Amino acid sequence: MLGLVRASLQPRGVLYLEEYAGPSRDEWEWRDLWGWNAIYLPLPAILRRTKVVRWPINHSDPTEAIASSRILPGVEEHFRVLARRDYGGNLLAPIYPSLRRPDQPGGPDAAQFDEAVASIPDREEALLRRRSGYYTVVVAEPKPAAAA
Repeated sequence: MLGLVRASLQPRGVLYLEEYAGPSRDEWEWRDLWGWNAIYLPLPAILRRTKVVRWPINHSDPTEAIASSRILPGVEEHFRVLARRDYGGNLLAPIYPSLRRPDQPGGPDAAQFDEAVASIPDREEALLRRRSGYYTVVVAEPKPAAAA
């Protein structure tokens, strides 16, 4: 598909891609699940909507994250990456859906919620210094057809 995108760009055209490029739906590891729950379970009970954080897979959509880990290698095969910025999702994306928020029945007040989850973005930033983020923005230019 990325070969077709490359071929369809006008001269001097660029690819702008903002996408989930983390693990494909069958590539999750137990250490991820343990790590998310190590952050989630110590949160106050009023914030925990579910007993544990589960795999972030929408089972009702069989196309979701089917080949997400192959997106960036595919881009690099057909394009020269000019800029890339990972912006996380490694912690917040799997943990946030399990939280009970202030606008939900039985949820905490906003100050309690903010205080309890304030460390998660900081942990996300520290994690991004060690590994790629699940969500990324890429700007790339097509490689010449013979080089792709």
